[in-house]
Amino acid sequence: MSELGHRGNIIRAVGVSTAVLLGAIGCSGGSNAERPSVETEHDTPTTAHQATGACEPIKFTIPKYEDVSYPNEPKFTDSALSQTDAETYDQAFRESTNFENSSRILNEVFNRWGINVHVGEIPKEAIDKKDPKVLVHNPKGITQHTLDTSARHMVDAFAKIPKPLVETLKDTLNIYLSSGLHIGKTELDQYWVVDNNAKKTDLVLSIDKNVQTGETFLWDFANLLTDRMCGASADFKNFATNNPKGFQYGKELVGMEHFAVFAFEETPKTPREDFAQIVYALLQDGLPTECNPSYPKAALSRQYRKDTPPLCKKYQAVLQTIASLDRKSAQQLVANGSS
Repeated sequence: MSELGHRGNIIRAVGVSTAVLLGAIGCSGGSNAERPSVETEHDTPTTAHQATGACEPIKFTIPKYEDVSYPNEPKFTDSALSQTDAETYDQAFRESTNFENSSRILNEVFNRWGINVHVGEIPKEAIDKKDPKVLVHNPKGITQHTLDTSARHMVDAFAKIPKPLVETLKDTLNIYLSSGLHIGKTELDQYWVVDNNAKKTDLVLSIDKNVQTGETFLWDFANLLTDRMCGASADFKNFATNNPKGFQYGKELVGMEHFAVFAFEETPKTPREDFAQIVYALLQDGLPTECNPSYPKAALSRQYRKDTPPLCKKYQAVLQTIASLDRKSAQQLVANGSS
């Protein structure tokens, strides 16, 4: 097992067999939904795009700021979930009165992408009794409020992701939601079980009241997308050249050295984590307007006007890699930051 970092308590187990699903409180998700329980306008997803795992950027021109900012807000590609559908599901969770109904609605959202959601369960591989570092959970700690609140936040996060990017993970992901996740004395927000041979990932998310499940889910999606685009063994050496001269991962920047280098205050420990942070930031908020080359220079701070900051170079590199997978998705992420 290896530490991923960024959101604190994340554990990843790699190279195990495909997960066998357990039944903790009778709310397991399946892909055989009889009919939609919530009336929405969604379309059936198309055939999944094939990610090469080569992490090879292509030439990508960032759309001009004036062409994607208000009142010009083009739609380059659809999201995994329309805003109308997201609002419909949000209301459905607010009105849900039992675990079974909430689980059914969650699977209605995710099953169309071959993603099954299991409530109150964890994968069998995560509780190997021969391993002293066994994952423990407390399904009895789940309440209707924490389940529905977490579900609403997950759906809201899912609605931010361009549909073609979700298609790259079609039929490769299972999601488990439970409470009280911990290994020994270490509390966890999430836990991954990755089967590299079967190209399957079991993602366990905590839905305790103090956990931001939507952001955690989006961060995990960014990591999975990074692996799909670049491969699990990529070294990200070219990406790391965008850092300030002399910078080394694991070493904190001081004062203005930290200006516009990373997407978040917390310094990433590796180039891969740095790359995944940018993917997450793009999914969450789109491209910062300051990093659009056509953004009015008079509106920029002095540091942005003088040189292209390392952070903007990183955004460009990640957008080029996403464009190699789907150019319209990259364009949409630019537009999302300008709207």
